[in-house]
Amino acid sequence: MTGATVAQTPRTWRPMVLWTAGILLAIGAAWFVGAVAVPVWRADCTMAQYDDLKRHASYPWQGLRQSIEDLGGEDAAARKLGLYLRMPGWAAGHKVVALEILAHCGKLALPAFRDALGSRDTGVRGAAVFHLPELCGGDAGLEGAVVPMVAAMAKDPAVLVRLMTIDGLGALAGKGKHPGEPPDPEVLLALIALLFDADAGVRWHAVETLTSPKGAIPYEMALKNARYCLRTNDEERKEQAGNAAQRSIPVLERLAGSQNRDVRAAAVEALKKIRGGEAAKP
Repeated sequence: MTGATVAQTPRTWRPMVLWTAGILLAIGAAWFVGAVAVPVWRADCTMAQYDDLKRHASYPWQGLRQSIEDLGGEDAAARKLGLYLRMPGWAAGHKVVALEILAHCGKLALPAFRDALGSRDTGVRGAAVFHLPELCGGDAGLEGAVVPMVAAMAKDPAVLVRLMTIDGLGALAGKGKHPGEPPDPEVLLALIALLFDADAGVRWHAVETLTSPKGAIPYEMALKNARYCLRTNDEERKEQAGNAAQRSIPVLERLAGSQNRDVRAAAVEALKKIRGGEAAKP
């Protein structure tokens, strides 16, 4: 083989390599459009339609079920919305609405909720912990997985998320229970711990939920209540929290006789703190 032939060999293969790379890039781009971009775009359109319907329809529940059907049914919707929630905000602008719909997609939605609870977006975490209890639907197996996930959010650094956690705990307190049956011990332990939160608004809301459980409430109402707690003057919130703490004493006295050892111990300790004035302190 001559030197000229050797020198020409790389130039002979270079176009083939470039063509191959170009074809692979084209295939990759086509896959991305079909597997990611189009499903995310369709999901965003569906979320926008449902969001608009909620504002004007008398029975938004029908729109929720229709949205799930538009996404291909519960299993397909869980997969598509899980992908949607992982997208950046500029590509997925209706994540709160997506979480509401996802809560009606069965157990396949659980991983997506787990990811949403770890989101950097405070609003997404708050909506996730609020809507997560709806996923149970009377399924004891799912409730066993959901309760620890909601309770863990009581330690979230964002006040808004802790406020929404209380609403999630309030919903779990009455879910699937017979009249007179006490809530899950883990729910009670989380609520008792929140009586002594660093934020006065959180303490006040925890007392309200523990003493007067209302069960599940609309997300918009919960968000409005949370924003009120965040807006209220600090001194006013501290005064409200201190007064409300006293109202929790009868409930805590009953819980001090609970059959669950951990709940008993937490209730007794809480009573000591409240009677010593610690619940009113910042």
